[in-house]
Amino acid sequence: MKNRAATSIGLLCLLLGGCVECEQTYTLNPDGSGKVAVTLVTPFNPFEQALGGGKDKRPSLAEKKRLFLDKLLRTAQGVAAWADVSADYTPEGRLKFQGTAYLKDLKQLKSETALSSPARLVPQADGSLRLVFNPENLKPNLPNGDKEEAPDARKLTDKELDEYILGKRVEYQSGKGLLTAMLTDLKFTYIFRLPGDVSEVKAYRAEGKRAVSLVMDGNKILKATNDLMARDNAFFRKHLRAGGHIEAGLGGSAEGLKALGLDWHEAAATVARPAGPQFNYGKEVAAARKAYPALRKRLGLGEEKKVPDFPGPQGSGID
Repeated sequence: MKNRAATSIGLLCLLLGGCVECEQTYTLNPDGSGKVAVTLVTPFNPFEQALGGGKDKRPSLAEKKRLFLDKLLRTAQGVAAWADVSADYTPEGRLKFQGTAYLKDLKQLKSETALSSPARLVPQADGSLRLVFNPENLKPNLPNGDKEEAPDARKLTDKELDEYILGKRVEYQSGKGLLTAMLTDLKFTYIFRLPGDVSEVKAYRAEGKRAVSLVMDGNKILKATNDLMARDNAFFRKHLRAGGHIEAGLGGSAEGLKALGLDWHEAAATVARPAGPQFNYGKEVAAARKAYPALRKRLGLGEEKKVPDFPGPQGSGID
């Protein structure tokens, strides 16, 4: 739980920098292993500007870049190896990161720097594969003490329910500035290259015969959230008595997404007849791990202080 809270805080701080753009292109094998080519363009975390420069000086641009890279490479969860990593400043002053991460299981991918998958590949009893939406990875799970349990709206009078709704509106206004900072100009694009022809595509956008994509536009989400919270009490009373909740932002649940008018919770795509692997996971991971010390040296990062033990797939030769 502590690691999850730390990851959530790190992601929140990153998003507070504003104008985060990220494109993640996944290439997946039938066994669930895969790799993701990442391009992330982001301002620096405003809460880490003073780190790395010593007691009496601010960190140089080169030091800031090295700190960012080292943290991203060390803290990304579910990554078996990194390859083709680079980072440069854009003319407007943001940092552009590019790299390829290898992963054994799509749903385990998580990091403090916006690298996570909103989907998981699920094998079916008939041998097919389903790419389904995984909303849990989209929402920073911010630590806020004990979460208030929603009352049973069916047992409340209209007056009592209106008081509860007002309380939620007050909470929303208190956090509106934070939500606005997180979502304004944010744009994440996810592309999934699947191991076979795709059918039964829902909510995703088809990208040829074997790929689908999903785009998260922060400005659209922010507008949908503001529009939702502007609804009258009659709407919320009916919504709550039907078993719903009042959630702002992504909400972290299918219900929250649906309330915002988003259909991501329904996102799915089927590979009815999976083909063979799209790449040799074991061979590429072994090569990436062998080249990793040289990669860190090229980036000016020095030796890895702690290398997590990520097991490879059975029979791959990756331990």
